[in-house]
Amino acid sequence: MLYPRFSVMLFMCLFIAQSIAQDTRSLQMSIMDGYQFQCVNTTCLPFATVSVSDIRDCQFMCLSNERCRAATFHQSISACELFANASSNVTLMFPQVQTTAMLVMPDTRTRSYSYTMFEVAITYSVGYVPIPVFVTDTNNDNKSDIVVGNYNSNSIGVLLNYGNGTFAHQVEYYIGAYPFGLAVRDINGDNKPDIIAAIQNTGYINILLNAGNGTFLPPTNYTSGTSPLSVVVADFNNDSQPDIAAANSGSYTVSVLLNAGNGSFPNKTSYSVSTTPRSIAAADLNGDGKIDLVAANSGANNTGVLINSGSGSFLSQVTYPVGQTPYSVAIADLNHDNYPDIITANYNSNTTSILFNTGSGSFLSQVTYAVGALPYFVAAVDINKDQNIDIIVANSGSNNVGVLFNTGTGSFESQVTYSVGNDPHSVFVSDVNYDGKLDIVTANSGSNTVSVLLCK
Repeated sequence: MLYPRFSVMLFMCLFIAQSIAQDTRSLQMSIMDGYQFQCVNTTCLPFATVSVSDIRDCQFMCLSNERCRAATFHQSISACELFANASSNVTLMFPQVQTTAMLVMPDTRTRSYSYTMFEVAITYSVGYVPIPVFVTDTNNDNKSDIVVGNYNSNSIGVLLNYGNGTFAHQVEYYIGAYPFGLAVRDINGDNKPDIIAAIQNTGYINILLNAGNGTFLPPTNYTSGTSPLSVVVADFNNDSQPDIAAANSGSYTVSVLLNAGNGSFPNKTSYSVSTTPRSIAAADLNGDGKIDLVAANSGANNTGVLINSGSGSFLSQVTYPVGQTPYSVAIADLNHDNYPDIITANYNSNTTSILFNTGSGSFLSQVTYAVGALPYFVAAVDINKDQNIDIIVANSGSNNVGVLFNTGTGSFESQVTYSVGNDPHSVFVSDVNYDGKLDIVTANSGSNTVSVLLCK
């Protein structure tokens, strides 16, 4: 069979120049309905295949990724293939029903876009001044529930998922004065997720074991340090047991509590960091198979990297400057070099900083991107499923979340914002309605709510 070449197809293509809501990106592509690219070599294989709902979503996925030069939408399976090498793709075309081939027109891509990726936020009332939020299945019904720390109510709220991305009224568990940091993880090996909370006023790490049906037992207290504000759970000594690390803002330390093997934490070791550590994250930064720690030291405008020396002990921190007053830190490989990078939300400079890993667990000087007012929390997730890690920031002073899409090389588009409740203090990304798309959940301290942004 002879396939028409692209020069012939130009006469058949439909040119579109459509402006999507809020006039933030012009979609200008050549559309070849009823055709798909025929790969003649490996260079024209897609670099990503994404589940989408319609051709409009496929266009957005391509135009929001600077690597993308062409796309194929398969209507029958709701799939979008993204291609980086357009010259190879256009060599041969062949007819294919329920399939559309698309090419980015030269010089039409803009730097920002306003495709509305999320529905209007749905809000749920919780306790007073919710700060941390976590999303996980708490009752083993295969539905992702919301867990929130209600700072001024001295409680943890659990909102059970009805199964369609809507949630029941919170069930409260009183835990101690001022829960500030939160993690949910099975810490005693019974395959039920437990709640671990950093309690600012008492200096405790409080653990609520799961009773087995999604309800939780009264808390057990473990001393951490003065004013712990953040907690992370990981296996620090390679014994296959989850351990706990906390950032203690008042004592300028990071505490590590090793699991005794039964979900108890009798021993604590503290490590000095810079002033006012507010956030902590964990990952193997230098590829030695041991989990390291990163603290966001808000009083010193830096991050402190603590390399694991083995058996769950850590070397003295090495610091790297970031923006003013880093309130939150996340770790992810942003540039596809297989080394985890560091991301911070800088509260007083209205920026997010990226520290790229050199490959040895040391980091280059920061690269910064503007975000909204008073960014309080940062997460790093591939939110549009194009195989690139994006950045999501809770902008507490702007009452919105900012999404910075990764261009594919570790650089980022300008943020796209989505309104949530007042004064969002944290953000979590998860598929809460089981449609294969990632949604956003925020804890809004100023309106005593959590917001759920469902992906369209």
